[in-house]
Amino acid sequence: MAVKSYEFKAVVIGLVCIYAILMCIPAAFSDTEAASAKSNGDLTQMSLEDLMNTEVTLSRKSETVSQTAAAVYMITQEDIRRCGITSIPEALRLVPGIHVAHINANEWAISSRGFDDWSANKMLVLIDGRSVYTPLFAGVWWDVQDTMIEDIDHIEVIRGPGAALWGANAVNGIVNVVTKNSRDTEYGLITQVNGDEERNISSLRYGGKLGANGSFRVYAKSTNHNSFVTSTDHSADDPWDQSRAGFRMDTKTAAGDALTFQGDFYKGSESRGLGVYSLTAPLYSEVIDQTNVAGKNLMTRWERKSAQGASSAIQLYYDRTQRHDDLHAETRDTFDMDFQRHLAPMGKHDIIWGLGYRYSTDNTGTDSITIFNPSSRTDHLASAFVQDDITLKENRLRLTIGSKFEHNDYTGYEIQPNLRLLWTPKERHTAWMSIARAVRTPTRAEQDVQYTTNVMMGPVIQGIGRVPIQTILYGNPDFQDEYLTAYELGYRVQPSNRLSFDAATFYDVYDDLRVATIGSPTMSFTPIPHLVAPAILTNRSYGESYGGEISSNWRASDNWRLSAAYTWIRISTGLRELPGYTLISEGANLTTPRNLVQLRSYLDLPKSMELDTVLIYVDCVPLYDIPSYWRLDLRLGWGLHNNRELSLGGTNLLSTHHREFGAKMSEVPTEVERSLYLNLSQQF
Repeated sequence: MAVKSYEFKAVVIGLVCIYAILMCIPAAFSDTEAASAKSNGDLTQMSLEDLMNTEVTLSRKSETVSQTAAAVYMITQEDIRRCGITSIPEALRLVPGIHVAHINANEWAISSRGFDDWSANKMLVLIDGRSVYTPLFAGVWWDVQDTMIEDIDHIEVIRGPGAALWGANAVNGIVNVVTKNSRDTEYGLITQVNGDEERNISSLRYGGKLGANGSFRVYAKSTNHNSFVTSTDHSADDPWDQSRAGFRMDTKTAAGDALTFQGDFYKGSESRGLGVYSLTAPLYSEVIDQTNVAGKNLMTRWERKSAQGASSAIQLYYDRTQRHDDLHAETRDTFDMDFQRHLAPMGKHDIIWGLGYRYSTDNTGTDSITIFNPSSRTDHLASAFVQDDITLKENRLRLTIGSKFEHNDYTGYEIQPNLRLLWTPKERHTAWMSIARAVRTPTRAEQDVQYTTNVMMGPVIQGIGRVPIQTILYGNPDFQDEYLTAYELGYRVQPSNRLSFDAATFYDVYDDLRVATIGSPTMSFTPIPHLVAPAILTNRSYGESYGGEISSNWRASDNWRLSAAYTWIRISTGLRELPGYTLISEGANLTTPRNLVQLRSYLDLPKSMELDTVLIYVDCVPLYDIPSYWRLDLRLGWGLHNNRELSLGGTNLLSTHHREFGAKMSEVPTEVERSLYLNLSQQF
């Protein structure tokens, strides 16, 4: 829904005023240091230089943001708190190059550098290194990726391929949600959020010491979310609620080894509108579908570091997810083991290598609209990687070469190499380039599925009369990998302690992309006479994309921080014709907004008050006829006595409601509403 003209003018006037004020601040480029980080070690009040020197765990070794040869972005706990964010998907709206869109109240379409879809299949998502990417449809169930939001230390995002270290499906990006070490949460915390959309979010956490060298925390959280609305301003009947609990323990042994043990448990229910097809009248009807979700995970990690700079780490986790509704069902058990060894530096060489194994088994049942054949499947994934950072010139030029080697049960062996070059011409200036190959492996939904995508009235057949045409999507056992070859260039500069810029450009070439191949209809007489139009997924598409992202952080004064980001992308795809068949592209160029703009302001006011603003522009999504829109979020916070904080905020303030993306499969599209909330937290 387009923003009204007076609202647009108000936004423009507001931006002009903001920049006029900024231009009048003479101290903007002074080298005065910003406030230092809080003593608990989180990223809440770091200077820009501290943020640039934050360690990136996605590098699998000690490497800072400023020295990473990739398009990396960090969301801090301060960003999460001051933007009033209450979920992981909403936090990703802050990242340049990431498009986040609500499908309905409990589902999101999230992607990096294009190919937006509810099942966006080219981005790997991790929580503390645990993969939450499902092999059922090659995406993420975002509704169940949650934790106590205050326990998140930061979120690392790398745009572009990361397959050389993290394997298949890290094609266009990687997200890693990093939670705090329990030694940083050795106190109690209660938070309560109430609003018209987020009706209730109640959280309780308690932490403390565990022996002489250990610490722990436990938490419990309950959420209840209201329904969105339809385009006609009626309830979309898609509310959802969830309850979860979890723990984390960290300790150091006498030998200096670090041990972590953590886990989560959750259960919830959701609703949404669902379109159901039938061979008898009415051919299409809408019902309210109820989804039940549950899950649990346990993870342990051991790490040892030597005085010579070497380190070893082993991580094990078990994850069970359960989901059941009319559209599909899945119970999945996953066991994963990951080992890595970082060798002590050997002259100019800095080598890290590792091994991995994953066991995943599922049961999809037989009573849902979406049928998988076989209904149960077990898959094995074995992998190894090696990477060498070669110092060509000390503190100036570094070459990185490495590759991931994998074997999966769908397509066999895969090799995913990368080559990266980092140049530091002088202090606070970094330029980098990369060439990488990444693979997106097939899924159950592409090889084993059977699903009715449409029923419509067809022609009159002599002796029978008019019959319906049923389009059925069939899995293709011969569906193969999708491939990406990516070329990237980037540059970072920090002109002063108060100002930083980060720019990245890319050119991506895709091959063997997914496309629906429609065959000629055939006659079927069961249960009634009708025509069946078979649709099979094949790898008969290709494409390319190019674009860039630029972001900036500016501490205009000791009490005012601003940031801005702009994303520009173009995607084109083509088809390899198949005689006798009709090919239907997924329209990646039509589901990706060409332009994204973001402006943020964090202003510290007198008397421990804060005023925070987030303004986002999203370009149109042509495939779903969604016009461009502006989104404005505001937050006013008070730091009260006795470790108590109160904040009042609003989201989507520029329109009563608007669509952000198209509906998933047969689901009914809904619209995001304007909302207000009150957040109270108390430490003890």
